[in-house]
Amino acid sequence: MRNVIVLAATAAFFLPTAAAATLTQVPDGEIVVTGETRKQAERQAQAYIRQLGVANGHTQAARWIGGVCPHVIGIRPEHAKLVERRIRDIATGASVPLAREGCRGNLIIAFTDDGKAVARKISKMDLSPVARVSASEADRIKNGDQPVRWWYNISTQSSDGAGSVPLSPPGAAFADASGNRADPPINDRTSVIAQYNSSLVSTLTVRGITSATVVVDVERASGASLASIIDYAALVGLAEIRNGAAPDGSILSLFKPAAAPKALSGRDEAFLKGLYKITLDRKADQQQRTLVGQMIKETAAN
Repeated sequence: MRNVIVLAATAAFFLPTAAAATLTQVPDGEIVVTGETRKQAERQAQAYIRQLGVANGHTQAARWIGGVCPHVIGIRPEHAKLVERRIRDIATGASVPLAREGCRGNLIIAFTDDGKAVARKISKMDLSPVARVSASEADRIKNGDQPVRWWYNISTQSSDGAGSVPLSPPGAAFADASGNRADPPINDRTSVIAQYNSSLVSTLTVRGITSATVVVDVERASGASLASIIDYAALVGLAEIRNGAAPDGSILSLFKPAAAPKALSGRDEAFLKGLYKITLDRKADQQQRTLVGQMIKETAAN
């Protein structure tokens, strides 16, 4: 019998998460403020970002530059509308650019009985985005048993908006999987950007998400509420996050055996807001430092 993800029809679905610092009234009437020290907050934010794989090594952080258009398939239309509305609300809260209602979907949330089979089928397509990730991550997407898997199309362009062009030797010929002549592939590893400026600060390039797919395996996600799945999908759909990332205290730890948040945590929300405030044309290590600072600032403000 097909498993169904339970829709949590409660007001808690839309409640905000708690802030890092709390106020406690002690018996004598004094109010004591308790919370993380700056150093503790920095260490925790750094560990969180590292686990997500954001601004990792020499790879700059990526985010949506054009408008996001969430589109949900595989569940009843009335539930799909709820999912799309919630993702739009989360995106608005983090200042993520949104496309107008009725747009063509570029953030696809797919509910299926066999996520592994869907991923394998897509990986066999010409110019599949699964082919652009590391071998270990591609294997996890295609063969892993996780309840949720995802992948992205990422475009690298100049900071002034010019796109990349194929990098191929003169006279080189390319073919698709069927042996038919095809254009050279364009991705982060096979394209070049012509630059006529120089800068000591800017990298002169930015990485932008152009589309994302999140596949929810209903069989394996059975028992999780739809509300929790929505928040999980929103986080991985609105930021480039490593498959399998599950930092403690995050909605991404939803499927761990230990107790986990059932909605976006304060740290998750602070990360998304910070990501959409940092400057994209900077080196990855600088972006990571700035993102840590933004997360601490956002957490303190809530």
